[in-house]
Amino acid sequence: RLAAASVREVVSPALAQRTAPVPVVVLSGFLGTGKTTLLKHWLENAEDRIGCIVNDVASVNIDAKLVKNQKLNTQRQLDTIELQNGCACCNLGEELMDSIFNLLDLESEGGKPFSCIVVELSGVAEPRRVRDLFMQLKTEVAMELADGSDMPPVPFELSKVVTVLDSSTFCTDYMEFSRIADRPELAEEGAAKDAQYLMVVELLVEQVEAATIVILNKTDLADKETVQATRAVVRALNKDAGILETSFGQIALRNILAQPDAKVADREAEEKAQSHAESSGSGHTEHDHSEHGHSEHGHATGGDDASCDDASHSHGDAHDHSDGHAHSDSNDHSCGDPECTDESHGHGDAHAHSDGHADSDSHGDDQECTDESH
Repeated sequence: RLAAASVREVVSPALAQRTAPVPVVVLSGFLGTGKTTLLKHWLENAEDRIGCIVNDVASVNIDAKLVKNQKLNTQRQLDTIELQNGCACCNLGEELMDSIFNLLDLESEGGKPFSCIVVELSGVAEPRRVRDLFMQLKTEVAMELADGSDMPPVPFELSKVVTVLDSSTFCTDYMEFSRIADRPELAEEGAAKDAQYLMVVELLVEQVEAATIVILNKTDLADKETVQATRAVVRALNKDAGILETSFGQIALRNILAQPDAKVADREAEEKAQSHAESSGSGHTEHDHSEHGHSEHGHATGGDDASCDDASHSHGDAHDHSDGHAHSDSNDHSCGDPECTDESHGHGDAHAHSDGHADSDSHGDDQECTDESH
């Protein structure tokens, strides 16, 4: 229970006195979609005090006139920027949860409490994994409390998972089969090394599926039909997410926070249950980037080979009936002898069903037949 232990050690008395946890917004999307521009817009136009955790503070490029204070890390690199409006932006450390606690510690230095924390992920980060970190922390603390621990409450909680898409390129990227290694412009330098073998479309799909809000950015660079197609694909991948359209990242943070909160626990439980059912039936592992195959997203899987015996995907026109009416392997055991009493096969054109009843086109044409098998 490492996450729970960090709560005990890090939560200050001031944080423990919070009446409500700080909502955390996770911001995902490929490099170039405009998520940093969106983040900058939130910082420079904040109506309340917000904190941001990013991979590179310098990349946010805050207007110098708005900067109140800057802090350097031990390597003399820019680590934290504090704005005149009270907002703060700091670099992501080795552990996300520790970075959030460190950011909240700035409250002890004075000023209003943070009303929101935004975590900007790298271009190739998998938001599902980040969401799992919050789930793990929540679960471990709940277990501690159930054991009678005096564990202080977690002073923050995941509220939104926001994915930013480039409306002008989404459909093209969605239909390509390139890997991250082939598209270095989609990820920050260094980040791509850990994900270079991932397929672009698979990561793109995950970012959409894990989102509670999807922002279609750069609509000014896409025609109406392209934006509509992007919206249609997003809705097919994620029927529950809110979808917002904009250009230049001009969406107020209050509009994001006004959207329904992420039902993280419920969504996670449902997804794990579904994944378990799928893995039991088809041997798929949980979201290991092979579970899609993208056949359900319009990507061919090459399962038309009649000689293929791989059970991990469907073949040709094969189908089954889950309601107990599965057809037997043979429908051609028709016997034309009216005097035959052999019950091992049907008579006439009957098609046997596994539930014990038969559909017959003739039901036996012989008026004198006494065989009760039809």
